[in-house]
Amino acid sequence: MTDDARPSDQPLARARRRGAAVWHRASRPRRLALATAAVLVAAALVTTVGLVEAPRYSSAAALDGVVGDDLRHEPVPESWTLTPADVGVPADQGRCLLWQAEPAVGPDRLGGDVLVSAGGAAGDDGTGTGDAGDTDCRFDGGFGSTAQTVSRLARVDPVDGTVRWWVDLGAELDAGSGFVQVWPTDDAGDTTLVSTLGFGGDGFASSYARLDLGTGELTDVTTSPNGRARLTDATASWALVSSDPQFSYQDSRVYYDSEPGTGEFSLYAADDLDAPVWTGETTGSQDEALTPDGLLVLDGGTITAVDGRTGDTHAWGPDLPTATTLVVDGDLVVVGLDPAIPTSTGDTDGTVVALSLDGRELWRHGFRQDRGVQTTGDCVVFSTTPGVVCVDRRTGAELWTTPPRDRRHGLARVTTDPAGDRGSLVFAQTFEPGGAAAVSGDLTSDEAAERTVRLLDAASGHELARAVVPGESQIALVGRTTGYATTASSGRTSTVTAFDLSDGHRLWQLDTERDQLGFWGGALVTNHPDGSVQRLVDPVRVVG
Repeated sequence: MTDDARPSDQPLARARRRGAAVWHRASRPRRLALATAAVLVAAALVTTVGLVEAPRYSSAAALDGVVGDDLRHEPVPESWTLTPADVGVPADQGRCLLWQAEPAVGPDRLGGDVLVSAGGAAGDDGTGTGDAGDTDCRFDGGFGSTAQTVSRLARVDPVDGTVRWWVDLGAELDAGSGFVQVWPTDDAGDTTLVSTLGFGGDGFASSYARLDLGTGELTDVTTSPNGRARLTDATASWALVSSDPQFSYQDSRVYYDSEPGTGEFSLYAADDLDAPVWTGETTGSQDEALTPDGLLVLDGGTITAVDGRTGDTHAWGPDLPTATTLVVDGDLVVVGLDPAIPTSTGDTDGTVVALSLDGRELWRHGFRQDRGVQTTGDCVVFSTTPGVVCVDRRTGAELWTTPPRDRRHGLARVTTDPAGDRGSLVFAQTFEPGGAAAVSGDLTSDEAAERTVRLLDAASGHELARAVVPGESQIALVGRTTGYATTASSGRTSTVTAFDLSDGHRLWQLDTERDQLGFWGGALVTNHPDGSVQRLVDPVRVVG
């Protein structure tokens, strides 16, 4: 389904993993009215019957502009369908085409639309990725294939399936598909950066360019034929390009040299990709993070700052000899230390150190590095030995601690930035068995197929509900009344589990044998082996 969509290099057509929703736009008052009516009807029934208290849901606004569909019943494909032809992919190259939302530029920046990549590889027999007689797909986007690749980027309305524009990345960037990355932009920008990495017609290559969000036009195209120079980070202000000498392409294979080498990485102003502001050496063991003023480089426990305006460098922050990770979150720089540094809580966790943008240490606290960190308003949430902890973003003071229900199953993993209305909830994914194992009292079975997720109030840490999801799930999307967990099998997202946010009870679980499931903004879609995509919707409608 298209809106007279053609390749973006045609004038008439100029008019993507955390992207939009059915109920999100003020310009659709009828949908808002229907959503409100549904809630009022449900509340009225509960109140009239008088058996249970009316469910309570958050009224907080979505933090990222994504408002998830509230699919209260198992969804069905009774909405739009997109085919490979809708983005200019020939029928003989559409099989196993992988469609993925690119969430770095959210629907709040695109008038409710989402950016979607579509990639695959046409096999020698013209049937696309996978064997001709095989009904299963790897859904790998063609990465790793030496065949001619298919790579598209499109702007799509997830409500009605309209394609605003599409662009052939393989042709425009002269590079392969496999990994497509759309980088963030600011609220005022009408362009952003897009990069690709994969196999193309002439071998392995990487490329990046400036993308016009309104038309899909690509400018300032840079291509690295051997794939060594790659766009590795970008913000609305800066772009970081790295060149790794340990990386090489030979005979349709990618090689990494075992001996340490020295490469380069260059800082560019995002609006000028022709000349770097600064270029430095990299050994491949450092970590980098872009800041509002330029770049921070962590290497060997010391941090160096690069001024993006002048290219000058200087030592930054305290000496952190066992620092391993570096992340910039707004006006906070977060550094992770390994457990060799004593912690403020006296336990055996690693340490998180928070610094201001000018390098002043604000606070440090023990935390488990492999259990995730979530920022919710003025609260930084992570797991530590006493339990899930919220500390004040500015001071590091503990605002609340929620201990584990059963310490035999270790520490919970804090879900990091699920899309949608996550501002009022913290999801602590525990290793406690759920379902039949929990009911039977077999709380020592760490091999249980289902686990328990604790829904915590972000302001107090109080447990609001408990949900049961498959053991290897990720909390992918949060709607107003419904949470969604996705489960991958052999690299394919094959299961979506929906649960109620007020009490955690399971609403439905959708399993697919061959399809790839995913969310485009707040809309659930299913990607079929024939390369088509359908939106899934709730079969129950509010009438009137």
